[in-house]
This record gives sequence, structure tokens and C-alpha cells, in this order.
Amino acid sequence: MAGPDLVRPSRDGDQFHYHWAARRCLELLPAASDLVAVTIEGASSLEEPQAAQGTLGTATSGLAVEAGEELIDVGLYFGGENRQAASRIRYIQLKHSTRHADEPWTASGLEKTLRGFGRRYTELAKETSAGDVAYRFRFEFTTNRPIAVDVMEALEDIAMGVAPRHSRTNATLLRYADLPQPSAGEFFRLFVAEGSEGDLWAQRNLLSSDLRSFLPDADYDAPVQLKELVARKATSEFKNDPSIRRYDVLRALKANEDDLLPAQNLIPEATKFLPREQEDDIRRALLGAEQPVIIHAEGGSGKSVLLSRLAASMPAGSEAVLYDSFGNGLYRNALNFRHRHRDALVQIANELSGRGLCYPLIPASHADTKAYMRAFVYRLKQATELLQARTPGAFLCVLIDAADNAEMAASEQGEPGSFVRDLIRAPLPAGVCLAFTCRTHRRELLAAPAEAIEIELRPFSHDESRRHLTSIYPTAAESEIAEFAVLSSANPRVQALALSWKLPLSDMLRSLGPTPTTVERAIEDILDRALKRLRDQAGPTETPRIDTMCQALAVLRPLVPLSVLADLAGASVSAVRSFALDFGRPLMVKGDSLHFLDEPTETWFRERFQPGPDQMAQFLVRLRPLTATSSYCAAAFPQLLLSVGQLDELVL
Repeated sequence: MAGPDLVRPSRDGDQFHYHWAARRCLELLPAASDLVAVTIEGASSLEEPQAAQGTLGTATSGLAVEAGEELIDVGLYFGGENRQAASRIRYIQLKHSTRHADEPWTASGLEKTLRGFGRRYTELAKETSAGDVAYRFRFEFTTNRPIAVDVMEALEDIAMGVAPRHSRTNATLLRYADLPQPSAGEFFRLFVAEGSEGDLWAQRNLLSSDLRSFLPDADYDAPVQLKELVARKATSEFKNDPSIRRYDVLRALKANEDDLLPAQNLIPEATKFLPREQEDDIRRALLGAEQPVIIHAEGGSGKSVLLSRLAASMPAGSEAVLYDSFGNGLYRNALNFRHRHRDALVQIANELSGRGLCYPLIPASHADTKAYMRAFVYRLKQATELLQARTPGAFLCVLIDAADNAEMAASEQGEPGSFVRDLIRAPLPAGVCLAFTCRTHRRELLAAPAEAIEIELRPFSHDESRRHLTSIYPTAAESEIAEFAVLSSANPRVQALALSWKLPLSDMLRSLGPTPTTVERAIEDILDRALKRLRDQAGPTETPRIDTMCQALAVLRPLVPLSVLADLAGASVSAVRSFALDFGRPLMVKGDSLHFLDEPTETWFRERFQPGPDQMAQFLVRLRPLTATSSYCAAAFPQLLLSVGQLDELVL
């Protein structure tokens, strides 16, 4: 039994190293962290001054620093892995004891550590300067055993350059370092000895605990995967690249960078729009509200623009995050869902994390909505406490645009509700302000508490209409401004559409008249005219193809590939692209796909071209062959079968 008794403590030491290093790897995750790499069993292969210009794992410098390499169990690189680029590098030796965990570590135990690190210090000083080494490099010794009092005091005396309290220990440590003065004093000011570090059992528990700070819920596999990543980096498989970087950690946790920001804001910058007269009043109401604020209006009233401007105009010390639930109409696309907790809450939390206000939130496939809400509220608490520590009385505002669209998307997917319903009723930390926008007639979709504050965003005032019109027509007369306001129903989007026509002022006003219009009617008129023009230009041969494309846009979810529209209509991709460009502003070509610029356009297509049962059956017949070659069609086809009740075929 003597053999296993000797081997097992050694295995304990390895596991201690792996778990301790895995905890350091978690420090790579916060976006605000300047830690860029954690190395296992050696220095970074990119550390040499010329290494960054070579291939990964190949140092091209002739000035290699090899001394003390065998002592580096873990290296921490801040700002960069190359020695010239790094703002700070920490070389750490780890020692673990199972059988002698309570015995103090004496000076003799530091002999190899001090000799090796002393030589590395000397080589680094030759390459740069002693001052540069003192500024950017650290040499550390960490153990689970306590360190003898005389050793700790001697190290402190040497570093401070004062009379030694333990002359013999002092002399022993200096002899081990084998450095001349004043280099010895400088080296010991960079050397750190840490004792009584938690043992293997403690490191295992601490790793699980630390991971819970980054995940929405406890994940029993995550600590194992992260520790295994470290263990693999310690093998010869990775001898040319011992570094663990942020993407390695994310991959071990079954995530990637895109998962951290899954629903980015697509609302244009606030600087592109005119300020609203209600802005100041709404901002004051929001910052003083202890209940969620619902800002409602009819379509096209500028709700998104208002939130964008509010987010950009917070008081000093306060922060705001704007979440875009509509996403340029992509909210119904499976690749761009924005209504789920794992989309919205992860996006908002990681935007806050990117500002250094809280831990990142890494999505996990097993986590439920309760876990996401709990993790999100915890991060709001972190953020508000930090903001208020910096600036007493500061606020954190979470602004949710198009909250009604999030609920509509959840309903379309057969889900009980979106993140909006949980967030709007969640008990939040003091200092957190919540605002949601929606259309007036959809307020009930939000299921807001009775105490919620409702604010109506009014149409443009006369002065706002004046500023809007004169931005394009600076010589407009007062009578023309009044006519413009009346005929557009003072609706910002109707006015923007009219101004985008770039007609002479009299012609533009004539196109709006003779009676006031709404945003829906304005867009209907624009689309009707565009469709009529396209049909007239195409003639009887091409008109059915145009109708088929319109029908496909009504049925399929954005982004619709141009190639799919072309196949369904029996046209070329260039013809489909021309169709979209001729239609104009309400349709948007994005790469090789097509989608609606706004919700009224989407509604118009669905109401005008949504096929009946017989037409839908014919449409599915045309779509079926495309499922063999198009992943988009293959993904859309089952949902369409379900929507028309063809359950038998769906099962087959």
C-alpha cells in the first residue's frame, strides 16, 4: 500500500493546480477585464518580443527568456501576451500538500523558487530595464500550507530595506535569490508569498461557487469542463500554446461571443432625430418612478426615437440600456428572436457587464425563465450599487422598446409570454427605472401591474412639425407648415415618409391631401401606388410573379432569402432585387435577404396577400421542393404546415 499512499498526494497536487487555475480563468470573462490569457505549465508562446509576428506557438525572437520557466505553473497576462505589449505579467508557482497541510513552510522550501525566479528577473532586466520589470512583472509563490512567520517577516524586511528581524532567515533568502544589491531588494519587492490557500476540496467548491456568478443557474457539468480545459493545457498536446483565452473559457461553458450579445440594438442613433418637447417631462417622470413606466402612442409617433434620445441623455453618473424588441422587423425570425428571456436579459446584462457594472451572464441551455430572471435581477443589483457608490442618487434605466411586439412574437410561438411580462412585475433593486413602449391599443398585452405609470406620447406639436418640414424645405411658409401638420396628422413617420419623396413642396402637400392621413393609411397609399406602378411596368406576363413574391413576403418570416423568392416566383435573383428596390423605402434589402422596414409595412403585406386555405395549399406545393436545398425553407415548412392544420403530414 506504500505506492498508492505516495501517488495519491501527488494527484491531489495536480488537481489543486487545475482547480486553482480554472478559477483564474473565470477572470477572463468580464468584458471590462484586461486579463487576456492564463497560461498553464509555462510562459505564453507569444511572450517573446517578436512572437506576435510569427505563427501561434512559434517564437521568432532571438532574445528568449527561459530562466525560471519550469517554475511557472500559472501565468497571468494583462493587456497582451507579448512582453512588449503586456501591461502586467504574473508568474505563479503553486505548491499543495495533503499530508503536511498544517506544517509551516520554511525558508529552505523556497530555495528552488527564489533561484529560478531570481534568474528570470535578471534576464528580464537585461532585456528592458530594472524599472520596467518592477513596473510590469510579479513573481508569486502560493501554497495551501501556512508560511512560517519568520519567513514572511524576513521577506517583508528585505522588500522594505529595513533592519532584519530574523538575520539568519534573511541571509538564507538572499543567498537563495543569488542577486547583487540593489537588484536583490528590487526582486524581493516583486516577490509575493501567499500561504494558507484553500486546499483541493476548497478549490473545487470555490470553482463551483464562482461559476454560479456567471451562469443563470447551477451547472454541475461546467466546473468539470473548465477544469478539464486546464488539465488538457497542461499536457504535451499544448506545449506550443499553453495559453487559455476568453474564447476557450466560453467554449468550455458551451457558449461563444455571439451568445453573449444575441439581440443587439438596431435603432438608429438619437443624434439623427429632432428632440421632442415631451422629452424632459418624460425623463423626470421616469427617474422619479418607483413603478414601471409605459410610454404608448399610435404607430409612427416616434416611440423608438424617444427611447434612443432618453438613453443618450441620462444625468451624470446614471446609466441607461436600450433594448430593441423589434430589431428592424427581424423579431419573428428564428435566428433573430428577441422575446425570450435568454435573448433579452442576456443582452441587457452583458451590455452592463461591458461597461464594468456587473458580472457577464452566460446563457445555458438548461436554465429556465426563473433562473434567468433571478440572475438578471442580481446583476441589476450589482450595477446599481456600483453606480450609487460612485455617484450617490444615480439611476440605472432599462428601456424596452416595442414591448408589445415581444409579446406578439411569444404568442406566435405558442409560448406563455415573453420576458416583458416577468420583467414588468419583478421586484427590482432601488435605483432601477423601467420603461416600456407599445402601441396604445396593445397596452393590455404587457400585463402591467395596476400601479404602472402610463404616459402617452403625443403627435408632433406645431413647432415640432415646423422644425421637421423646414429641415428639408427651409423657406416653407407658415400656411404650408400648418397644412403639412394637418395633412400628416402630425405623425412623425407620416411626415418622414412624405419628406423622403423629395418632391417640390406643393407636390408633396398635394400627395398627402386632401384629407388628414394616418401612418397606416399613408403607408397603404405608398405601397398601393408602388404596387400599381410595378404591375403597370411589368405587364400581364410579369404581374403574376410580382403577386407571388408579395404572397411569399406575407407568409414567410424575415429575413426572406432573395433566392427563395426567385424560385417561388420563377424569376431571377436580380429581378427580385429590382422588385424590392423599385418598391422603395418600406422594403429593405439586407445582403441576400429581404425584410420589412417597419411594422405597418409588414401588416399591409399580411392583410393584402395572406393566402386563403386553397392558395396556401398551392403555396406549400411550390415551397416543398425548395426544402431539399434551402435550410431556410426546411426550417419554415413545418411551422407553415402546423399553421394550416396539416398535422398528419407534419408527423410524417
